[in-house]
Amino acid sequence: MKLMNKYTETCIGISYICSSESFYMRNIPESIYYLKIIFGKDLRKHTQEGQCIVKSVLNALYEKRNDEPGFYKIKEQNTIDGNDEYSN
Repeated sequence: MKLMNKYTETCIGISYICSSESFYMRNIPESIYYLKIIFGKDLRKHTQEGQCIVKSVLNALYEKRNDEPGFYKIKEQNTIDGNDEYSN
């Protein structure tokens, strides 16, 4: 699975996930993304022009998910410590 930035077409994160597993990505910059999912066996990974390329050698099936998850910072109330106020 590759998490791709919709506007820059750059890969933000890549992970191999088994069919029965869950996975959590952290520290994702704010933006709109889409997923590139690769199903298959014997995955090969290399870097080309700064992009991570992953291909399946056996039984390859590729899917681009268009649900476009957005990741945005959740605004929280500012913290007040004495006379100082800090934004969160």
